[in-house]
Parts: sequence; structure tokens; C-alpha cells
Amino acid sequence: MTRARRSELATPASNESMCAAAARSDADLVFLDLEDACAPSMKKAARGIAVQAFTELDWGRTTRAVRVNGLDTRGATTT
Repeated sequence: MTRARRSELATPASNESMCAAAARSDADLVFLDLEDACAPSMKKAARGIAVQAFTELDWGRTTRAVRVNGLDTRGATTT
């Protein structure tokens, strides 16, 4: 079934409490941001937080996505 996406919520994947708040929100789509919203030093931890948020939180009918870094950006694969 197709649903209209009236609202999108961008959330820094490096912040566990904001990920939990995003899951409780009424947004039609939530994307956890691993790119601009995360300091380079937090990128590695943010990937783990995003995986945990997607697998352990109750998202209801919210469409979920993740915004990843390009492989050529600082902190994308290391740190």
C-alpha cells in the first residue's frame, strides 16, 4: 500500500535520545543522518547507533531511511 509522505524528519544518527524521539514522532518518514549531522569523530559510533535504532525501536508505520556518507568523505569508513 502506498502512503503519502507529508512530513520527513532528519535526525542525527549520533544521538541515541534523538533517534528514540524520532521513532515516537508522527513523521511519515524519518531518516537517520550519518553525513552532515555527525561530527567526523562520531561517524563510527553513529553507524552502530543507527543499526540499533532501526532494529530495536518501535517505528510503527514510519518509513525509515539512512543518509550515508560517500566513501570518499572524511570519516566515512574510519574513525
